[in-house]
Amino acid sequence: VKLERIGGINLSDLRKHRDHNRMLKNFYLGLVDCLQRRLDKESVEKGRLQQTYEVFDLEGLSSGMLNFTTINFSRDVLGAFSTHYPSSFSKAAIINTPKAFLSIWNVIAAVLPESVRSKVIILGKDWSAELSADLPEEVLAWISAPDSQLVHAPYLPGEEPYRKPTPPAALAEGGSPSGLPANNIAPAEGDLTLAS
Repeated sequence: VKLERIGGINLSDLRKHRDHNRMLKNFYLGLVDCLQRRLDKESVEKGRLQQTYEVFDLEGLSSGMLNFTTINFSRDVLGAFSTHYPSSFSKAAIINTPKAFLSIWNVIAAVLPESVRSKVIILGKDWSAELSADLPEEVLAWISAPDSQLVHAPYLPGEEPYRKPTPPAALAEGGSPSGLPANNIAPAEGDLTLAS
């Protein structure tokens, strides 16, 4: 299960970057490619096709976020995803959907093949009962959990759990990121960050 809290993205900060559309598309398509490689590896190891169950949480999505930039980005990413990875997801649930999104969904869905559209369900705030038919209780708890419980890097059994990175200011003052994996270093000031 892949959970994306789209309604929590800070679009105003993102738009401050000149190439924000390209950066976001490259990030997202890189993420999808990484997930696809993991699915391919697991499929070979388990001897059967592994697929994702996508959950897109629109909680917090405001009407100001529903503009042509958002529509075009969603259409482009979903189009690329359905073209390059058509069998990689079993189902996609869009939850906490505001009423204004439904008309935009019709624009986005128009460019998707029926094989993709048929796997997408649009749900409001009453999503729990519908998803409980497909997902175990543990996953439903993750979907409901606050961001603070989800924003840590995964680790393998036997490894150290995630620890907060040393802030760049502390490093400049002689601090040490001892014991932190390289990918857990905090971004430098001015780097692109997506708030959730």
